[in-house]
This record gives sequence, C-alpha cells and structure tokens, in this order.
Amino acid sequence: MFEKTKLAKYVEKSLKKDPEDEPEEVRAAAYMLVALGRNFIWPIDDIDRQLKLAISKLEAVREVYSEAAPELVAQLEVEIAALRSHMTPSD
Repeated sequence: MFEKTKLAKYVEKSLKKDPEDEPEEVRAAAYMLVALGRNFIWPIDDIDRQLKLAISKLEAVREVYSEAAPELVAQLEVEIAALRSHMTPSD
C-alpha cells in the first residue's frame, strides 16, 4: 500500500515544510505517523528517520502556538509522546 500510494514519501515531504508557515500541514503529516508509524505497518527503511523528523517539527509547531493556544500545546505534547513511543529503542 505504501509503495503504491507513496504515502510515506508524501508525509516526509510535508514534514520538511516550515512549521511557522504551514503548521497545519506539518501537524497533519506528523499525525499520520502517530496513527500508523509503527514497525510492521510503516515502511521500515523510513520509520525512524521520519519519526525523528516528525518529533522535531511538532516541537517547532508547539513553539508557534505556545502562547496563543494552550489546549493545542497540550494535544501536541500527547502527539510528541506517541511519536517517541514508536521509536526503536537504541542499543
């Protein structure tokens, strides 16, 4: 499915956007990894790199909204924690 739809590549392309200019698109892309970014679901060659990218970009989005939307910041914290939980443990 991922090969046919190129979803993982599209997600990565969206994650590389500037979170200050396009926070909604960055967050939507990161959420795809929250929902599907697990071993045996997401393409194995991309998962750790894309999870790290999603975490760093959501942290940047959190900064964009840090003063204006505390409820959104709280939700972003939950999403960042979920992404971290999907990471392969380091040896």
